[in-house]
Formats: sequence, C-alpha cells, structure tokens
Amino acid sequence: MESQIDPIEPTNSGERIVFTAKTIGICTALFGPLAGTYLISHNFRVFRKATAAKVSYAVGLAATLILIPILLQIPEHTGTRAMTGLIELLWAIPAYVVVKEHQALDIEHHLSGGGKKASGWKAAGIGILAMIILMSYMLFLSVVVFPSEAIELPTFQSSLIETENSHCRVYYDSSALTQADARVVGASLEKMGYFSVPDTEREAVFYRDKNDYLIAISVDERAFSDRNAGAILALTLSELHDRYVDRRYRFRLLVIGPKGITKEKFIPGK
Repeated sequence: MESQIDPIEPTNSGERIVFTAKTIGICTALFGPLAGTYLISHNFRVFRKATAAKVSYAVGLAATLILIPILLQIPEHTGTRAMTGLIELLWAIPAYVVVKEHQALDIEHHLSGGGKKASGWKAAGIGILAMIILMSYMLFLSVVVFPSEAIELPTFQSSLIETENSHCRVYYDSSALTQADARVVGASLEKMGYFSVPDTEREAVFYRDKNDYLIAISVDERAFSDRNAGAILALTLSELHDRYVDRRYRFRLLVIGPKGITKEKFIPGK
C-alpha cells in the first residue's frame, strides 16, 4: 500500500537553501505573519513535503486574514511598546515552534549534507515584500471595511480668553456665548486640574449646540473609562449646573491623533 505521507528526500545540493528556526522567528517578528508563512512553506518545499507546504500556506493566510482585522480594532491607547511586543510574539512564537517541531531534523540533515543556509539578508528581502502586502491589506481594511467617519468641531465665530492662573486658552462661540461664560468654564477647567500651570499648550473649545453647552477637551482615551476622571468631570458639570440652573452643560472628550480627531465621548450633566 502506498504511503500517504510525503517522502523526505536528502537535499545535499548547494543550490537549495533553507531558513533556520531563528531566522524565521526573527523575520516573522519584524515583518509579520506572511513573511513567516512563506519561509516555513519554502522549507517544506525544499524537503519535498508538498502537503505540509500547502497546509502552512493555508493556515498562515487564514490567520492573517482573521487576526489583522481584530488587531485593527484594538483601542489606540493600548498601542504601547508592551502591546507591540505581545503582537510580535503572537506572530513569532508559533512560527518558531513549527520550525523546531517539524523542520529541525530536516534542516540539520540538509546542512550536514552540504546544503546551504539562507542568509539573513535574503530573509529580510522576503520579509519586506511580505510587509508591503500586509500593509496594503491593512490599508484596504482601514479604508473600505472599517472606514472611520471624520470627527470635527463645529465652525463658529471664535473668540479667545486665557485662564487666570495657567494662561491656557479657551476658544468660544462669541455669537452665542459671552466672554464671562467662557471665563467661568476656564476657571472650572483649572479647578478640576485640566489646565495645569506648567502645561500652557492645553486648549478647550466652548460652544452651544441647540440647548446644550458643550465643553470640548482633548484627553487620552483611557479617560473614557477612568472612574476618577469621570467623577471629576461629573463634579465640574454639577457645579456649572448649580451656577446656571437653566443650562445643560456637557463635556465632549476628544482623542486627537496625527490625522485629527479619532474618537470622542460625550459626558452629560444634569
């Protein structure tokens, strides 16, 4: 009965090269899952394991198609070095394990028989090409599959006041609000700690939208779920309501990135 397992043939030809587990692990960590998938599949082809090569391609491609959209939905504030390192391990460890478990003996046999080991430069070149494909896929997802609507502040007749202690700026709609209104908001922001004395670059925007008086401030996205920040914001809104009982004040928290406003959250008052 003919065996269903692809035969292992010696590869002592110096013209056929293989990638080591270390090279594949590093290349996968630096350039992403497609790079690791190609290198692993290449090794299987060198070892005459066509079925394993096809399976590795299929699994790597499926993992990429599924995991990249998930990673794109991770909130921006988690994009720290720790998260970056975790993602690199997410790619690199499985690739390294597959090579060690399923290719190590073949690699050793290949090299001891006179076969060549692929250079790091060759792996890097393949990795760069794979990264270009991966980035194109991510761009497609960002633009077509997960498009983000532009978040903007309204256009109005803007005037400016500086807060008393920190000299930070509050821009306000002078067609609907008075300078005194803006100064009260500026003082409230100073009191709650948003305007600190050393940080003279912070700004706020104060405007009216129908019956709501909105105070727009830039924050880190972690403030969206921070209980202490929420309590401080609620207290500030409560104090403004006590002063102006006929007005409904709200905070508009904005996360601002290199390309403008990326996320927002409204904090209602009474």
